[in-house]
Amino acid sequence: MKIKSILSALLLMVSSVASAQYLNVKLEDGSVRSFKTTPNMKVSFGDKAGAEPTERIVTVNGYTVRVKLAEDIPANDVSLTVYVDGNNVKILAVPPTNKFLRCTRNDNAELPALNVSNRLHTFTLSNISKDVVATVEYDQFTIHFDLLSHGQTVPEDISVMRGAEINVTASSDDGYEFRGWYMEPSCANAFSWEQITANKTDDITLYAKWVTKINGHDCVKLGGIYWATENITGAGTGYSPIWVENKKGLYYYTQANNNAMNAATSWGGTWRLPSVGQFIELMNKCSWTWMDSYPNPYGDENVAGMFVTGRSNGEIGHSIFLPAFGFKKNFTEKDISQEDWGYYWSTDAGQCLYFSKYDLRMDSSQPTTNGMFVRPVSE
Repeated sequence: MKIKSILSALLLMVSSVASAQYLNVKLEDGSVRSFKTTPNMKVSFGDKAGAEPTERIVTVNGYTVRVKLAEDIPANDVSLTVYVDGNNVKILAVPPTNKFLRCTRNDNAELPALNVSNRLHTFTLSNISKDVVATVEYDQFTIHFDLLSHGQTVPEDISVMRGAEINVTASSDDGYEFRGWYMEPSCANAFSWEQITANKTDDITLYAKWVTKINGHDCVKLGGIYWATENITGAGTGYSPIWVENKKGLYYYTQANNNAMNAATSWGGTWRLPSVGQFIELMNKCSWTWMDSYPNPYGDENVAGMFVTGRSNGEIGHSIFLPAFGFKKNFTEKDISQEDWGYYWSTDAGQCLYFSKYDLRMDSSQPTTNGMFVRPVSE
């Protein structure tokens, strides 16, 4: 191995003369050659190509810094340049289009600063006080998939680059439909690539959300029966809905309970108003979490309410959201406690589900002339 062939790839820029440092270069045969430098000297290596070494070794303040490419990076994928700038080691790395890089250190030090400009990644390793190995690798992580209560074949784990997009779906043969991937088993927060930040390094698990349909309406099984995923939102025969201000598409039913029952059965099939016992089963067998801000299924703005999720076998991953839109008092008065309280009719006159941020129970103190919401159930 001729030194000349290696030196021809080096550009030395001497800015001052001071105490000596040494630049170490690992050759193709595994040997390391040292070159005397000065503290403020900038040494730039030529772009890696072909059979040139996939690692660079420099010395700063008497400590060795070895910079290498990860094993899964093909020989010509990343152009790597390393140089000493005062007491810093600067790594310039240019990846292929549409790929991102990160730099990790074996001494568990804080990740070096990363700047990306025109696909050029700059990593600065400062405050070197020990020997360091820095690895430049693709910024990728593994996604695991969990189908929870349904599905046939679990999608295989995939390794993806930050900023990429995926189109992985799931299917079930038990009548449930796949409705996207979520960040937790309760399926409260839909997965989006905007959540993957520049510092994303950890593997994640995505959870499948499922719904089924009865007579054309989405529902899930919770507490042993099927609960609709939305409130009644349309006017039927024999009762008078009232428009809810700022919550477009939602109605209060302000006559006696028989009209709430008519609203539930207007969906046809086996849809009906929940009984007190079914509300109690929902409270006892599911997890209830108050949400200060949750996507409103009836409008663009977020709203407060209760997020209800299943706990038993076959119901894990099932969820419904009950908005807290208060009630209408005596037919005509203004809305009471929107965003603070939730009221939902049961089959028993004067009996309703009541919840707030701090309370959850059945309430028998409300007159049937108050307007409340209807959330149907079905066998």
